Amino acid sequence: MNNYFIKDIFESRRGIGIELMSDDISVENIIFYVGAATLKKMGLSKGMDIDEILYSEIEDAHKLRIAVYKAADLLAAGDYSVARLQKKLTEKGIDKETAEKAAQYMEDRGYIREAEQAADLARYLAETKLRGKKRIYAELVQKGYGKFAVKHAIESISDEEFYDILTEHIKRKYKTPAADRKETEKRVAALMRQGFSAGDIVKALKEIDADNAEI
Repeated sequence: MNNYFIKDIFESRRGIGIELMSDDISVENIIFYVGAATLKKMGLSKGMDIDEILYSEIEDAHKLRIAVYKAADLLAAGDYSVARLQKKLTEKGIDKETAEKAAQYMEDRGYIREAEQAADLARYLAETKLRGKKRIYAELVQKGYGKFAVKHAIESISDEEFYDILTEHIKRKYKTPAADRKETEKRVAALMRQGFSAGDIVKALKEIDADNAEI
């Protein structure tokens, strides 16, 4: 590695700029951007010699700062789970380790509220899409929400609510009773794919058929 020293420290929109100059005049100057707290923590100052270890620390701080800015832009456009944000950052060229740190940084500071976001999505899937518990669980996991957030989201909707959602789903999709057992089995299978349990489906179908018979 070339020997560097800090030629200049300046303020910019991207943060505190640190311009490093090599003792090899053929090597172009390098500019890293860090936060004020990082600058103070590292004790950096103009004219300071930079060894290999300190260079690596400054570079890592710079990469994290850039990743955090990209993460902020993504979150401004919509909600992300920690895992999904990590994946999106890597797709944008951020290395995996830095992407993980950036996503964790955003969660620690409240920009990612996994439990709240997962609960809101679960409620939307249940009430608007009329999905069952198992289907919602699978969709939340697929979107990268952690185990705690998924568990919290599922538990935020009671079993009674899920049963009411199931009956609403049946009433909207099936206007008339099943013609025979084969048709009933097809309906049960279709509703199970939507995340409802077989026991609840059979019960709801019988109750709805009984209510229709009384009309």
